[in-house]
Amino acid sequence: MFGLGDKSSASQQQNGIDDDGGLKDVIDIFQDAAKDDEAEKIRLLKRDRKSKQIEDSSLDKFPKEMSCLTAMDELLQCFSAGGQLRNYYRYGDFSLCERHYDKLKFCMKVNLLPSESEKEYKIANYYKERLIKDSKKGSSEDIWDARE
Repeated sequence: MFGLGDKSSASQQQNGIDDDGGLKDVIDIFQDAAKDDEAEKIRLLKRDRKSKQIEDSSLDKFPKEMSCLTAMDELLQCFSAGGQLRNYYRYGDFSLCERHYDKLKFCMKVNLLPSESEKEYKIANYYKERLIKDSKKGSSEDIWDARE
């Protein structure tokens, strides 16, 4: 019986679960997890700050024209073999190109509006909302700070 106890304590010491260092290893793991949570909070704060900055910006900074031909080209490029391979390489799956389809659909709908000023407003607002949505999704800007 005493031999079995010795073997299990010896194997525990080999696995790093000994009385002296095992607890320290567990504490280190939890501290690392806490640091990861803090880093995630910082990234979320950066995203929120960036999206609020975009929300506060004027529509004058966004494009007021949209070409349906360009939107169609982007959609067809997304559906092409090259576009699908690029998406698979970058994100690990194939794309249904919803973003490009929504842009084309919006372009066709907005071009039916009679008022030119209303078209410009809706197009600028479309680009602004799209940028806000992208900034909330996250990017490399969450990790890297811009140099001044």
